[in-house]
Amino acid sequence: MMGSAFTVKYKNITQKLTTDIEITNNGNSIQSKALWDTGATDCCISKQVANSLALVPTGRTNIQTPSGTMETNTYLVDIKLPNDVKINDVLVADSEIGAQQIGLLIGMNIISQGDLAVGNHSNVTTFSFRMPSVGVTDYVKQIKASNIIGKPHGKGKRKKKIT
Repeated sequence: MMGSAFTVKYKNITQKLTTDIEITNNGNSIQSKALWDTGATDCCISKQVANSLALVPTGRTNIQTPSGTMETNTYLVDIKLPNDVKINDVLVADSEIGAQQIGLLIGMNIISQGDLAVGNHSNVTTFSFRMPSVGVTDYVKQIKASNIIGKPHGKGKRKKKIT
């Protein structure tokens, strides 16, 4: 399977991971902002976007929000992430997220399909996502490997790795 990925680099450290996206259903599409939320189980769509796309509910579900539990409509949509990363037939629930100036909240039902990395090197946040998952990111293992190889000593030579 061929993979796809995107990387977003912010101008400084950010407290919210957002991307531009396109939501499509039945030939209608809309450009919007998405907030990536690892604390959300599923994706939510704003009521405004659902209305703009004239979405027809596929059912109802209960969603848990910081304000409590509420019953809401569900819909199936296609989502295009940056760099033409496409995910089809995503089940989304409508929600009051429009007040946050976003049209879609991306939850773990999408995030768990790939690898997500966030870094803040040099006071700049870089956010990258790839699908499907292709490996494990293990910073502890990387640090241990670096410590085994050791720092340069003497005339700039490194100690040989112990196996």
